[in-house]
Amino acid sequence: GNVPDLVFDADAAQAAFGKAVQQDDLTIVEGIGPKIQELFHDHGILTWYELSQIPVDRCEEILREGGDRFRQHTPVTWPRQARLAFEGKWDELKSWQDELLGGV
Repeated sequence: GNVPDLVFDADAAQAAFGKAVQQDDLTIVEGIGPKIQELFHDHGILTWYELSQIPVDRCEEILREGGDRFRQHTPVTWPRQARLAFEGKWDELKSWQDELLGGV
């Protein structure tokens, strides 16, 4: 597909998150762990950009197909979080995640 050419800035990501961030690591999205990342990879969703382009109900569908242990997850913010990651808006993503977690 026609993916916008945005350069991943690992330093900026690390500065915001206080840890090394790998490009297109879906687990940077709050709510996605290694197992869910694997599930999305199996469905061809490999990058932040691809995740940012799918509707929430497609996320829910993928989780349902993964079986019962995935059903309690709520992907309502995932595409938008992935978009911020893709766009390199690290501070914005981090502060939104802190809010989502009820952090201070």
